[in-house]
Amino acid sequence: MKEYELIYKKPVVQELLDVKLPEEQIFDLMKQKMQNASWHWGQPCMNPATIAGVFRMMVKELQNQIENK
Repeated sequence: MKEYELIYKKPVVQELLDVKLPEEQIFDLMKQKMQNASWHWGQPCMNPATIAGVFRMMVKELQNQIENK
C-alpha cells in the first residue's frame, strides 16, 4: 500500500514480515481493526489514508505483543 509507505516510510508488507507472527493471528487482528475503524462522513468506503492508519495500529499492536512475550 503506497499510502502506508508514504506516511510511515516503510512498506506495510515489510512491517508485517518483521513481526514474525502466524498469518492467522495477523489476519484476525486486521479484521478486528478494520471493523472498529470509522469511515469519513460522506464517503462510500474507507479512504487510503484511513486504511494506512488502521494497518499502522495493527502493526504497533503486533509489535507490542512480541515485546511483551
